[in-house]
Amino acid sequence: MSLIDIHLIDPTIMLDARYASTNNIVGEAMYPTNKLYLELAVAMRLKRVNDNLKKLGFCLKLWDAYRPLSIQKKLW
Repeated sequence: MSLIDIHLIDPTIMLDARYASTNNIVGEAMYPTNKLYLELAVAMRLKRVNDNLKKLGFCLKLWDAYRPLSIQKKLW
């Protein structure tokens, strides 16, 4: 699986990577950075959604994206 930083596709998408901070359900940072990674096809679709939202005066905001299995296991 090849992943890409969503901001390389659309830097106008807002990010609130809660699992990169302590402001989340577990109260601890699970990721070392607030970058969100997605498969390219998903990132391109989200860019199209964001482009349409911007025409209406809104923008897309993401809280999470690809989650490594090691992090998923910690959350279980």
